[in-house]
Amino acid sequence: MPAQPPPNDDLRLFSDVIEELGEGDDPKLKLEELVAKREELRKKFFDLRFKMVMGHVENPLEKRTLRRSIARLNCLIGMRDRQAKA
Repeated sequence: MPAQPPPNDDLRLFSDVIEELGEGDDPKLKLEELVAKREELRKKFFDLRFKMVMGHVENPLEKRTLRRSIARLNCLIGMRDRQAKA
């Protein structure tokens, strides 16, 4: 019997971000809302980086999760741009 491929964690995480943004309820989430959420997360990421330098961070893994969430939003924004141009 052939071995099953491991589950795609990236796809699962991507769907988690979509659900977190509320896109499960409204598939027409506005591009402006996505951009606003990305800017909010970028500000949090910048503040967290500053706190890490100062040494006052409770959860150092938060930096990675913020960075990945920003990347997922960038992917969603890119997909929306391509859909709008098509």
